[in-house]
Amino acid sequence: MRHIVSLLVLLFSILCFSQEEKKERIYEFDYFLEYSSTGGEGGEGTRKHYKVINSKDNSYSIAISDLTEDSLSVFFNDFENIYANGKILKSDFVKPDTLDFKCGYKTHIRDNLHTTLRKNQYKFKLNYHKLKDTVVNDKAAVKYAVISERKLKRGKIDVEEFLVIEKNKDFKKPNFNNYFHLEQWNNSNIKIEGVVVYKIHKMKSNKYKLKDWEVKLVNYSKFKKVLKVNLDCN
Repeated sequence: MRHIVSLLVLLFSILCFSQEEKKERIYEFDYFLEYSSTGGEGGEGTRKHYKVINSKDNSYSIAISDLTEDSLSVFFNDFENIYANGKILKSDFVKPDTLDFKCGYKTHIRDNLHTTLRKNQYKFKLNYHKLKDTVVNDKAAVKYAVISERKLKRGKIDVEEFLVIEKNKDFKKPNFNNYFHLEQWNNSNIKIEGVVVYKIHKMKSNKYKLKDWEVKLVNYSKFKKVLKVNLDCN
């Protein structure tokens, strides 16, 4: 009996050690968002964009686009750590199976002061500020824009670029597309539960005469998905 107990203890220790040695990162998703956009660099007409998000954690997301009639192009982005591209059949993506990028990802390398945009952010303290309360599709929402403290103090808050967040307690944190915008939002210390339903970006290229990039939320639904990556990759 004593030998059996010792053997069980040894097996348990080996299993625990193996689990501790296996380094994985798990990402959970719970909502599927459908957006439409016009203008920008995408040419004429209306285009569709899809995102899978975690309504409680806006530090990562999956951007999805149609690749062929049967397959999807997926771009996973953990804004502070890693990113990965992949292709998957539509029929497989909707299954409850866990997505596994294994070692097929890259690590973000950032230089916070590398771009003019970042330099200006720190120099002029470009953060989000509330413009006004509004209504979108009969639902309460709030309009926000990135404004420098200098313009804010002077009362110059007439902006052409902004986003609108619909108040919704199902979404604990608003979703963003990249690290820079998320960082600006976090630095703004704004507390709101909701989802981004509209945004507009002024295209300033005189060479190509691009139309302003306008994005609208078309629909959203609950969608359970899990993604894992192997952190032991060299």
